[in-house]
Amino acid sequence: MIYGMINILHLLFRLISHPLKVAMQKLFYVYLLITIASSLVAKADSLPGQFTLTRDSDREWTASYCFDIAVNAFEFERPMSGNMRQDYWQVTNDLFELQYEDINQESAAIIQRKDGAVFRCTSISMQTYTDLPEKNYLAFSTFSDGGVTVYTGYFSGSVKINSNWQKTELTAQYVPLTGNNILARDIHSLDPQYIYFGPQKSVERDGSITVIDPAIPSTAREMILSTMPQVNIEIGTLFGAVQSTPFIVLMAGGELQSVSGISMKAGVQKNQVAYTLKGKGIIKIANKNPSWFAKHAAHEVIHLWQGEVWNNLGEDHPRMHEGSADALAYEFMHRRGFYTEEQYQKVWQKAESKCTALLEKSSIHEGPSNGNFDIVYQCGAIVNRLAGALVNPSNPGQGIWTFWGRMAERQKNNQNSSESEQLFFEALSSFDVKPDKQTALQRFLERKPEDPASALGTLKQALGISAAN
Repeated sequence: MIYGMINILHLLFRLISHPLKVAMQKLFYVYLLITIASSLVAKADSLPGQFTLTRDSDREWTASYCFDIAVNAFEFERPMSGNMRQDYWQVTNDLFELQYEDINQESAAIIQRKDGAVFRCTSISMQTYTDLPEKNYLAFSTFSDGGVTVYTGYFSGSVKINSNWQKTELTAQYVPLTGNNILARDIHSLDPQYIYFGPQKSVERDGSITVIDPAIPSTAREMILSTMPQVNIEIGTLFGAVQSTPFIVLMAGGELQSVSGISMKAGVQKNQVAYTLKGKGIIKIANKNPSWFAKHAAHEVIHLWQGEVWNNLGEDHPRMHEGSADALAYEFMHRRGFYTEEQYQKVWQKAESKCTALLEKSSIHEGPSNGNFDIVYQCGAIVNRLAGALVNPSNPGQGIWTFWGRMAERQKNNQNSSESEQLFFEALSSFDVKPDKQTALQRFLERKPEDPASALGTLKQALGISAAN
């Protein structure tokens, strides 16, 4: 279209007197430059710029942004539950303001100038915020020796240019306290990842790069660290995958003694897992039942391997990655002798009992949007157990293993749908599971049953599965 306009205007210039022609040509070329520049900005995939996160003191931080061109606003897109942005963030310049938007009981935020003027640079100051979100990444995890793990996903976002929103691609700089260290997957990127700021230097162990809080009980620490290589062997072999880079393992325990109860929060990003252990109860578990940590470690490492094979597993339905991680973790624990046969049977019975209770609140698919997120773990695991029984009726556990080996094989051969749940049913079809059985399973995922226990029994009957499985 631009080139057509150029040709038409050149024809008009031939018909106009010389002085007027020169003036019009100058105006035209100014217009042309503006049009081309606007077109390039509009078509760009993302706007470049610079992000800097500076640790100013033990609990004080500054996040600074400078964009390559002036913008009208910047939106922190990832929602956050709790009051982190409202009460722990503030603008560093009175010309700016933070506005908040509620999204499904969480909040996003936008920073802009109060007078509506454009800007290239802005910054916010914040305090370390360690409250546990219901189902989201922990923003900050503190270490007993003063270290902190920071999740960068809460700092990325989009810019508004005129009336259009555009993604950003910011290079990053992370500045620790004087004499402290940084550990990151990519030290120059704002892509979602965990960044360690603190006094410790990382240690390589069994194919992982680790930073471990000295306050974490040795039994818990050793159980997690010794379990991870075993999971790598089992799941790497199952998926036929090769670990692309060493996994980064961050383990924080700065609030083990300061809060009551038990909490083990773990988050996974590409090639990274960050554990946060809170509460005095953790110490009791470490002394009485250290294998509890092995199961949790297995679940998270399975997520790391899922990320090595699939780009979007569970983005359509979280039960795909959470339920499968639990199911494969149970099988790993059994195969490696962490569970006796009796314990193995009990964990599956407990998962089924929890699943039927959670189905009283919502369907499996609707659980995450109805505050019933645990259903994707419990019922998600049971759906994998049912798939395992369809593949291997006499040994459903081995059937789960065989099923996920097929899922990975199909992924490598580009035989899978982009939607991960469709991928699940395509894999079932590859085992000659009949359409009527797949339909019964799909309905179980989509519908909230009036009588969950009865519905699960009816489903097993429709699938031709023993009630004991």
